[in-house]
Amino acid sequence: MRGWLVPVVVSREVLTSMRDRPVGRVWLAVDESRGITSFDDASRAVGLRPLSDSWVVVDAERAARIITGLLHRDLAYNAEIMPLLPAQALAAEFVSAFGPHVQCATNTEGLPHESPKAWAPATDATFDSGVAILGDSVAGIYWVADED
Repeated sequence: MRGWLVPVVVSREVLTSMRDRPVGRVWLAVDESRGITSFDDASRAVGLRPLSDSWVVVDAERAARIITGLLHRDLAYNAEIMPLLPAQALAAEFVSAFGPHVQCATNTEGLPHESPKAWAPATDATFDSGVAILGDSVAGIYWVADED
């Protein structure tokens, strides 16, 4: 795992399953103490490019759907990398761990694997996507990059 990680809010099993996505590169971090107060703060903290005005704010349900897609299929070839039901369960548990009052943002208007796909890249990879989450007292980010 890169960057900061305080597995108090999210179970170690969930973090491990999300981190061990079998293709591409993963950035996964949860922070309860560093005062991450913006989506750009979260991205910078793990070494991703800040997206500034390109962040797309989404609700918690959509954030979970995005994370589900990233766990379920790779970005380059749309190949299944995890069955859908476990991907949904991991995503739901991750997002809900930040509490009921969250702000979430991503780098694209669409869901992973939708066409046409346009996004603001946070990496130099061929494809990348993820979600940054700001809760009342905790912040997190789950981001993946895949190559063609």
